Amino acid sequence: MIYEELPFGQELCKIEYELLDWEEPPSPVAVVDGVAMAVCFQWSDLSSTRVTWRNPSYWEEEGLRFGGHKVEWTESVDVSVRWPSFVGARLEAVAWSHSTASTRRAWSVNLVFVGGKHLVVALGELKDGVPSYTPDNLLITASEPVAKAYWPSNEDGHVTESPAWG
Repeated sequence: MIYEELPFGQELCKIEYELLDWEEPPSPVAVVDGVAMAVCFQWSDLSSTRVTWRNPSYWEEEGLRFGGHKVEWTESVDVSVRWPSFVGARLEAVAWSHSTASTRRAWSVNLVFVGGKHLVVALGELKDGVPSYTPDNLLITASEPVAKAYWPSNEDGHVTESPAWG
């Protein structure tokens, strides 16, 4: 899925996390959620947007991946009650973060909803409660301070050109 295919103007109806069998559902009071596999957004036009991570290979860059199918050994968990201010909100815009200007794949997407609400999905995981970059897990937050402070670096020490906020 690319930028133009996001359902702008549609209301968000449901948010699901695809969790591995051993993953616990997120805490209802956490500022950032960590999810191993995917986040799925369901919209008022009955479309859905699945955001997961792309495993880098020899010819591809690591980054977020839109689309694909639910993995058999995962469980879909409705977390809409976790994000109540987003349910019923209309998608208005999106901001992307890339590791470099030449990179095709984004490592973070900031979904902007009418009324100034933002929900950020980025590559990473929580280590002792702190966002840490990893290309094979996802972080989800609505916290502007957290997303603006998250500037991951890879093993080579390369820092991204923009924070998760976009």
